[in-house]
Amino acid sequence: MKRILLLALAAFACNRGAQTPSTSTLSDSTQTFVALTPEQQRTSGIALDSLRHGTLERSIELRGTIELPPQNRIYLSFPLQARVRSINGLVGRAVRRGEALVTLESMPLLELQERYLSTRAQLEQAQREYERQMKLAQSAATTERALLEARTLLRERQIALAALAERLRIAGIEPTRLADTAISRTVVLTAPRDGYIAAINVVIGQSVEPNTRIIELVDVGDVHLVLRAYERDAPLIQPGQRLVAWTVADSSRSYPAEVVAVSHALDSTRTLELHCHFVRYDHERLRPGMFMRARLSVASEGGYLVPQSAVVAWENKHGVFIPVGNGFRLVEVRLVASDGNRAIIAFDRGSPPRVIVTQGAYWLLMKLKNTDQQEEV
Repeated sequence: MKRILLLALAAFACNRGAQTPSTSTLSDSTQTFVALTPEQQRTSGIALDSLRHGTLERSIELRGTIELPPQNRIYLSFPLQARVRSINGLVGRAVRRGEALVTLESMPLLELQERYLSTRAQLEQAQREYERQMKLAQSAATTERALLEARTLLRERQIALAALAERLRIAGIEPTRLADTAISRTVVLTAPRDGYIAAINVVIGQSVEPNTRIIELVDVGDVHLVLRAYERDAPLIQPGQRLVAWTVADSSRSYPAEVVAVSHALDSTRTLELHCHFVRYDHERLRPGMFMRARLSVASEGGYLVPQSAVVAWENKHGVFIPVGNGFRLVEVRLVASDGNRAIIAFDRGSPPRVIVTQGAYWLLMKLKNTDQQEEV
């Protein structure tokens, strides 16, 4: 390495007059040259390398959580006041569709069944009365008003029975199976689909009000990775892009995913929401609610590809050092893209150099700043 450094310095010392004017430095008022003694050149650990073209995949760092879409969160409740008679299940246990989970006893349910059966009997009576009035009307043995009243009463009973039937179905009872001697005071809440029990919010003997969340189920068949992106990155994100995610607790294991939907509106924090699908969801290691980090590849940038250690930053500017004579000169560059290890740079003013410092750039910057301070004193 020391031999490479000495040969490069000797080569550029011969061409100092040709290279310095072609590369843009910062300004005449800013100190940009660092002179080194032969001893400093041997012990500084500075490394040089040729400037080469290359490409760098641009990426965005994102954060978010694993979430379930609304259609995969299920709350079991009961529309009437009831008392818990039995519970079948534990939090975290898998359940199958149709499996009985909770048995309830309800006095309002008894009253609702009674009203339905009474209304059904009244409907049968209203139907017979309407048919009788129709026969009498054919022989002009009744008035038109009596026939109209019979028809109206029949419609009222039909409407009342239909409404009560739907209320029974909401309560989990099929009205066509009801009989005068088969009224039940209990109802069983069953799992509407396969899933897992996420929460049990009642105990045996507890009285529950209408529409209380008794049991919460989750269906992990469709899990989303929901990430948030800043406003400045919004134009770069679109459905179909691939990303790599990992948990905050374990960055050694990555999980590939794909963007499936992007929000079209920013929220109050000036960020937008990305919904992603895992290529393969790991049920053993991943859980809904986990915090995740992700890296989304959005574009490829081309230009001069250099190690990140070659680029120095100060006062919202970026630069690289080039060998000139018995030292090094700081040249301003534009940082196009960076992934933390490599960077794409551009020389907006002047011709690019052939060789730059790839190791020890910040050491040279500190020495340059110390020189500036000594000159000010």
